[in-house]
Amino acid sequence: MRRLALVLLLLLPPPAAAELDFPTLQGLTLSLHKVEAANPDGSVSIGTGIMVAPGYVVTNCHVTARAVAINVVKGALHRPVESQHADVEHDLCILHAPGAAADKVARLREGALRLGEQVHAIGFIFGISPRFNTGEVNGLYEFDGAKVVQTTTPFSSGASGGGLFDSDGRVVGIVTFKYRAGGAQHFALPVKWVTEALAAYRGRAVAPLEGVPFWQRPREAQPYFLRAATLEAEDNWFGVSELAQRWTEAEPQNASAWYMLGKAQQRLKRHELSIHAYAMAVALDASNAEAWYGLALGYNRTGEGVKTAGVQRILLDLDPELAVKLAGPLPDCNATEVC
Repeated sequence: MRRLALVLLLLLPPPAAAELDFPTLQGLTLSLHKVEAANPDGSVSIGTGIMVAPGYVVTNCHVTARAVAINVVKGALHRPVESQHADVEHDLCILHAPGAAADKVARLREGALRLGEQVHAIGFIFGISPRFNTGEVNGLYEFDGAKVVQTTTPFSSGASGGGLFDSDGRVVGIVTFKYRAGGAQHFALPVKWVTEALAAYRGRAVAPLEGVPFWQRPREAQPYFLRAATLEAEDNWFGVSELAQRWTEAEPQNASAWYMLGKAQQRLKRHELSIHAYAMAVALDASNAEAWYGLALGYNRTGEGVKTAGVQRILLDLDPELAVKLAGPLPDCNATEVC
């Protein structure tokens, strides 16, 4: 029966990647605005904003941090921002521009993302017209009550504050920052923080902001997930293992910490330890398909392959492509893939 199950899994086609058609893409740009922040020295900082409620545009605080005046721009229309609500720690600023109240409001998605899901970044790269790039979610990190999104979707200067959209055209993140350690790593802020900021809106006059966003802190003061992502990009798995161990001790209920520990132990071929860490990760977050997949690989490496069938059934619901992958040959431990 197990052999038949594996054959059936192998026959299942991987889910097709959903592409945004042109009308949908064009519609998404209607909720986007260029943000022009006039600074005291006469310079202008350029970013992107998304209309998230009538007259209210979300952007990154690092775009408006020095501003004494802000405009949200749509085509030839420059609408002044009358007030802003700043959550500098999370790098989220809500701008109130009453003159833009009639513009299209974006749809926000608060449902869970999954690793490998296709996403699309749109922003005013280099301050020109909206640019569009596609990639996928390759990291979800629990932080301050939500999940920061890591993505392979590229973006550049001017896109800060832009939208990360799913293939149904809903906003799933706010394009914010990238690291270059071991290659570009792109991050977006969770939609949950946006809805919380809207609910807490306390308008203040536009003026330079105080404080530093979490991702701009010195490295040793950054959240664990950012330090781990940097070490991972550097292929420093011993460093990831040590950091993730401290992370699990500091935040034992954080599924991201256990997932990262499992991933590091698996890369270091400490398969018994990886099984324990991955098991903790899925106990805390049963939706993490990558953790289930890593757990199954650990079972196979330790001679407990019979447990893999149960994981396959779970993956069929969470990520059919990983279920098919699990039914194939084990990854080569000399390759870069987790083994």
